[in-house]
Amino acid sequence: LMTKKNAIKGVGITALAGLLVIGGSLAYFTDKNKAENFISLGHVDITLTEEMQNPLNPEETISYRDPVNVLPGDRISKIPLIHLAEDSLPSYIRATIAIVNPGNVTPPVTIDSIDLDKDNWVCIKDEAADYVWTCYFVGGEREGILNPGDTAELFTEVKIPGEWGVEANASEVEVTVSAEAVQADGFRPVYERNGDAITSVSWVDKDGKEIQTEKFILR
Repeated sequence: LMTKKNAIKGVGITALAGLLVIGGSLAYFTDKNKAENFISLGHVDITLTEEMQNPLNPEETISYRDPVNVLPGDRISKIPLIHLAEDSLPSYIRATIAIVNPGNVTPPVTIDSIDLDKDNWVCIKDEAADYVWTCYFVGGEREGILNPGDTAELFTEVKIPGEWGVEANASEVEVTVSAEAVQADGFRPVYERNGDAITSVSWVDKDGKEIQTEKFILR
């Protein structure tokens, strides 16, 4: 696989970051970017965007815009979407969710505060970092393979802990999402399980070697 920078075995995109301001307005910004991974027979092309529930019509979604007067206990509509281009190869995708909590409030915002699509995603805690989870897409008609033209929804909302009090005024919670993809042909996910629960996931090639992907920060 070749990227515009170096030969690697995957493609990534970092495109979503957020800031929650408690007791004031909600500032949330999105870099809408795409990365391409060129290979001999085709390419992988994903985009990461964000929508929200339309306040005037809950049956539809609109492009994200900042709500105001966010309070403890509020549920913030946020819908990260990973889209695989029509001319892309079928791909496996994964996303990383990283949360930065204010230091003066408890309990913290965690993966349990996020309304994750648990039917289609499995999130694994990063043991080397606080409040970081890697989420693997395991759903769809082809058991984790996203088809060209399809879109995977990661989650729909973030809940602010209702226990937060006046000490949370003007506090900030940062939520960052990044996404990576690798073509399905020649690669496969490996799952470790404890009963029915998936406890670890890795991407490996035909020789069983773990794939090293590269994340791009494009602004």
